Amino acid sequence: MKIFYLIFYFMSGVTLLACSTVNRHVEEMKNRPNTYLHSQLAPPLVVPSGMEHVPLLSDDIVPPGECVSEKMILLPPQSLAMKVEQGVISKKALKPLSSINLEEREGQWALILTDDRERVWDRLDKAFKDRLIPVLQKDKDRGIYYIVDIEPTKNKITLASPIYQVHLRVTQEQNTEVYLMNNQGHIPNKYVAHRLLLEINRGLQGDKLRELPKILKNFMSEK
Repeated sequence: MKIFYLIFYFMSGVTLLACSTVNRHVEEMKNRPNTYLHSQLAPPLVVPSGMEHVPLLSDDIVPPGECVSEKMILLPPQSLAMKVEQGVISKKALKPLSSINLEEREGQWALILTDDRERVWDRLDKAFKDRLIPVLQKDKDRGIYYIVDIEPTKNKITLASPIYQVHLRVTQEQNTEVYLMNNQGHIPNKYVAHRLLLEINRGLQGDKLRELPKILKNFMSEK
C-alpha cells in the first residue's frame, strides 16, 4: 500500500512540474513579440579612414565631354539588323518576302500580295517588262496601270488589241490586291483576267520572258 502512495505522489509531482514548465514557455512565447522593446541599439558602423566605398556594380565612367549613350544595342556586329541600325542598308531589307495568291472573289480574279502598295507598284513595273506586257500609261496616285493584251492580235499591238486596267488597292488585312478591269471600267471576262493575272504573277515571281530574235518574229508572223 505504501508503494502505491509513493507512485501516486511521484506521478503527481512529475505532472505538476510538467505543467509549470509548459506555462512558463507559453508566457515566454506571448512576450516574445515585445522583446524588441527591451533590445539595445548596436553601435553604428564606422568605415576606417582611407577606405573608399565601392559598389558591387560600379557605374560606367564617362570621359569628360562625352554623353552617356541613351540605349544599348545588343545586335551581332556583322548581322543584317546591325547594318540597318548603322544606316548602311535600308530598313526594307528586314521586311519578309511577300507571298502571292491568285484568288477568285465573287466571280472576279485577283492577286493578293502580303506587301505594301508602294512596293507592289514598283514590282509590277518590273513584272510587265519581264513578261513583255506593253504598258500604255500608269497613274501612281490612283494605283492604275493601263496595259495592252497582245495575245488576241498575235503578239502585236494593233487597233484591235484590247486594253485593260490593272488596279491596286489595300485590303482590310493591310495586304495589296491586284485586279483587272476593262478599259470601260467593267469587270472583264474571268478567263481573260485569269490568264493575264497568271502572266503578271510569273513576272512578280521573277520569271523573265525572253523576246524572240527579229528574224524569228518575222518568220512566225508570215506563218
